[in-house]
This record gives sequence, C-alpha cells and structure tokens, in this order.
Amino acid sequence: SEPRPVSVDLTVREGKLLPGGHFELAEGTLGADFAGFVVEGQASARLETVPGDGEVAIADVDVSFTDYGMRRQAEGDSVMKGTGLLIEARSPADLMLMPPEDFEGRLELGEAHFPDLTFMNEMLPQGGVIAVKSGQGSVSGGLEIEDSAAVRGSVKILTEELIVETAGVENAGAMDVTIEVPDGNLDELTFGLDHTRVELHDFAFTSAGSEEDLPDWQGRFEVIRGTLDLGEKPPGVDAELELVLSDTRPLVAFLSKDKPLKGWQENLLMIEEVTGEGVVKMTAGTAKVRHFGVRGEKLDVRMRASIGREGIFGKALARYGILKAGIGIEGDERDLKVFRPGTWYKKDDIPGMPALIPEHAEPGDEKK
Repeated sequence: SEPRPVSVDLTVREGKLLPGGHFELAEGTLGADFAGFVVEGQASARLETVPGDGEVAIADVDVSFTDYGMRRQAEGDSVMKGTGLLIEARSPADLMLMPPEDFEGRLELGEAHFPDLTFMNEMLPQGGVIAVKSGQGSVSGGLEIEDSAAVRGSVKILTEELIVETAGVENAGAMDVTIEVPDGNLDELTFGLDHTRVELHDFAFTSAGSEEDLPDWQGRFEVIRGTLDLGEKPPGVDAELELVLSDTRPLVAFLSKDKPLKGWQENLLMIEEVTGEGVVKMTAGTAKVRHFGVRGEKLDVRMRASIGREGIFGKALARYGILKAGIGIEGDERDLKVFRPGTWYKKDDIPGMPALIPEHAEPGDEKK
C-alpha cells in the first residue's frame, strides 16, 4: 500500500503497553482477514490503550473502511462491496501474547451490496436443478465476538432483479434472506444457522408446456437446525428445514422437466397452501437431500436424492388420497413406479442416493 501519515505514542514496560497511548494510521489502502474472508479497501485504523481491570492495560482497536470489497479467496473478484465497514477489537495490551488469546469485538457491514448474485451458483448444487441467472442484492447487519472465538449476529439480504432457472425455466422474483448466527466458532470457522429464514415472493413458476396465467408464487423456508462449516474442504451446510409454499408449482416444474405432464397429472399435483420439511447437506456444487417432503389437502410427496454435475439421482413417492406412485429419477429420466411404490421407495438401489431416514419412509407405512 502507499505511504501514509502515522501517529504513534506508545510506552512499553516489561512487554506490556501502558495506558494512555495510541497508534493511528491515516486512511489508505488496507486489507484484513475475517472469518475466512478477505476485506480490502480504503480504511483508517486507530489503537488506544486504556486502563484495564487488572495490571494489564486494554488495547482498543478500530478499523473503519470508507469503501471496501470482500471476497472468499485471497485472489479473485469481490462478491460484496460497500461503504462504512467497521471492525472493532478489544484485548489485553500484552505484547507477549500475540496474537491475543483473549479478545472481543464486532463487525458492522455498513451499507453493502452484492453486485452480481451469480456467485451463489458456486454454493448451489449443479445438475440443472436450480441456478441464479442474474440479480443484485443489498446487505446489512453484523457479528459480535466474545471469549476470543465465540460469534453471534445476523445478516439481512434483500435481492433486486433476481432471475433463477429451475428445471430449464427462467423465473423472475425477489428473495429476502435473514441469516441468523446464534453461535459460531472463529477458530473452527463453524457457524450455527438456527432460525435463518429465506422468503421468496413474486415468482411466476411455470411447468413445461403450461400456458395458464397463475398468481405469483410465494415460499418461506426456515432453518430449524443448521451449521455452516467454512473450515471444511469444500465448505458445507447441514440443515433441517421447515417450509411453507403458496402452491406446488416448483415441484411440478421439476417433475415435468423436458417432458410436460398431462393435464390431469398436473392438476393432481397442483395443490395450494402446502407445508413441509427437508434434511439437506450442501457443499460446493453438490447436495445430499436426505429427505424433502410437502403436504397439502390430500397430497403427500416425499423425495430423497443426490444432486451433482452429472444430474440428480434419487426417488420420489407421491400420494393423493388413495392413489400412490413412485418416480425414479436418474438424470433427465423419470421412471414411474405403480406396483408397491412404498416398498420400492424404501430400497437404497440407486447409486449415490442418500440412505432412507426411517421416520420419513411413508405415512402409515405400507404393509403389503
């Protein structure tokens, strides 16, 4: 970085900074690492030493970015940009304990935005199930650090001009995400995601061949239990979800991929006001859907599958009233199973498919 004015007034005694000192770095280009991310931009920094509760003074550090970019790797484009980023840290002013083992602090994002949401595709499962085609988003919120590594906080994301592709069909809409971090560990780079919420609204999901003018689609997903692991290679998310959907159009779009459903089949599956749950593990480009289920009126659909670059491989089991059928999913192929579909669904006979979670086999559990 370029030379800039520095103001220093520090006194050291026996390896410890004494109260009343300061170190100030005027604004210029500055980089910092935080929770696995690289932040770089125009910033100033100031350290002050103040009296502590014991014999050791406290070092208060403030780093203020007037504008900045944040990226995941040391090299590459910034996925998030903004102004007013603030990093604060507080630790014992003991030079013999560097880096400090006991500190607390906080990070405030200021006014930030995602200029291009297509970076999310690196974290979404490949294979044509879902992809972000374009979009932007505003970001706000922050994190607090206690006991050196314990993290908690929340981040809010509001998208603009979002276009997603599901099962080969592009749809425009909006997404509001509230990322809750009730607990995290900076040393291990693991972060709890319990109560994180995703709200989708104003989407016009359509299935292949459908021409009907339907009202905008809405959906809400909440993480009941979840963990983001950035220390894992590749980084991954484990989550148990609950969901509420205005109707089953996304499900119909997926099941009719490359082959439009017949009218009666689409009407059978097109159910309004559905609820459900999921158990999912996602890493870069792949997903293991151990269970995904939706219910509404007389309909019950459950699925388990592996999703990757080669496509999606798994099974679905659909019940409408007394009617029941299984659907084998291998890439673009869909294989209808009508003979004892409940028994067929329990078998782990498709390579790579997640093992069945017994309690999600089938309501009532078929006996014959």
